[in-house]
Amino acid sequence: MKKDDKEKRSPIYLSIDQQSALPKVNIKSTLAALANEDISQLIPLYATFLQRDLHLQSEVSNRKTQLASLPYAVTSKDKATQEFLTSYLKSIDFSGFLQELASAIPYGFSCIDLVYAVKDGTFAPYTFHLIPQRYFEYERKTRILQFRTDSFTKIDPLTDPEKFIVHYHKTDSGELSDYGVMNKVIFTALIKHSVINSNMQYFESLGVPPVIVKIDTSSEDELKSVMNQVLSLRSNAIGMFPKEAIIELLEGKASKTDFLDFMRYCDSLISHFVIGSTLSGTKDQTGSYALGVVHDDRRKDVMRLDARLLQKTINDLLQLVLSLNVASPKAFEFAFDIGDEKDEKLLSEVYKNLSDAGFDIPPEHISKMFSIEGVTRKTDSNLKAQNKKEKNTSVSTPFRVEDQAAAIDTKKLEKNIVSQLEKLLDGIDNYDDALQVLIETYPDFDFEMLTSMLEEYSAKSTIVGAAEVVSGG
Repeated sequence: MKKDDKEKRSPIYLSIDQQSALPKVNIKSTLAALANEDISQLIPLYATFLQRDLHLQSEVSNRKTQLASLPYAVTSKDKATQEFLTSYLKSIDFSGFLQELASAIPYGFSCIDLVYAVKDGTFAPYTFHLIPQRYFEYERKTRILQFRTDSFTKIDPLTDPEKFIVHYHKTDSGELSDYGVMNKVIFTALIKHSVINSNMQYFESLGVPPVIVKIDTSSEDELKSVMNQVLSLRSNAIGMFPKEAIIELLEGKASKTDFLDFMRYCDSLISHFVIGSTLSGTKDQTGSYALGVVHDDRRKDVMRLDARLLQKTINDLLQLVLSLNVASPKAFEFAFDIGDEKDEKLLSEVYKNLSDAGFDIPPEHISKMFSIEGVTRKTDSNLKAQNKKEKNTSVSTPFRVEDQAAAIDTKKLEKNIVSQLEKLLDGIDNYDDALQVLIETYPDFDFEMLTSMLEEYSAKSTIVGAAEVVSGG
């Protein structure tokens, strides 16, 4: 491509024709479009529901915008290549480009018009224009996707990859109409809005009560005169009956609760199709922490799938930019960081257990799994220095009297006390006399404590005596 190519520097201009206008929605035409799987019919229908249904619009917007918050990085063994591509992504409106590319989520595809410029010596696309999906036509036999610039001109974007980026968002297999969520939500949206329309007509009819005339004349002229007068009144219906007639109003069993429950059910189905899960799918509208975790995990699974699909197209764009500005392009990789803190915590525990079990984990693998550049293994000297530092910075144990007392050797003291008791109780042959001697010798001691001491001494003496008898000593 030449840098002075005016066609590459100019955007594609689209003229709006009658076919691109939003259609009138009816059940028959919608079912026919779903049966034919014709994207030229399905796309305008989906666009109509997207404008009318704020819940559908919100869910699609949430799924697209969560991608813009993902961190990303360009990695390459060649430092110059990595710096060049990282600088290029910072120089463009990458979030806007990502939003345009993510418009493929509902439709299954998106096409971006690349507008080139020269900035700081780099010739590359700096402006990106989404070509709305409603301009496209798809031939199922030839699988050719084309868009109309006007009523007569059609362009196949795949024939000019330097001017157009075509992204296919294959979240499902099958035809092009099956790739996105559009084909799945149209039927539910159709039922929802048909019920809303019928319900509004029902309330409109009951909003103005009917006029009932009871008349006792049978004259045709008088009946016509009264009928003309009644027709001039504001009412949805009129009726004329004999004066003696009995009129009863039969009410239906439908209720506001049933109607609102059905609306919530339809919204729940739409959420399931768009974001993969929902907490609002039950009638009681209650949730729990477990349901919240499942919902969040499912949402992250969908986000990871979207990110992986977008990565390939973004890598194609960066490869194009690199080939236009570098004589010998080096290998690189653009990737979103689609992990989370919960996953990384579990991984770190697994790696620690493997390491403790004696397995050697390459630093390159850890660097890739945690998206951390420059991971190296600590040497023995570094480990020793760290351990020494941890010992020096460890918190000192506070002084406790119990610990100091436990450290004193009391065996010698105990022997002296036992020896004194033996001398004191020598010659006493009954319990009461021994207790009386202890009370007189230790008047300040508690009576229960002295009793316990005596019982313990008696038990030990009995055991020692029995042992001497057995041993013959």
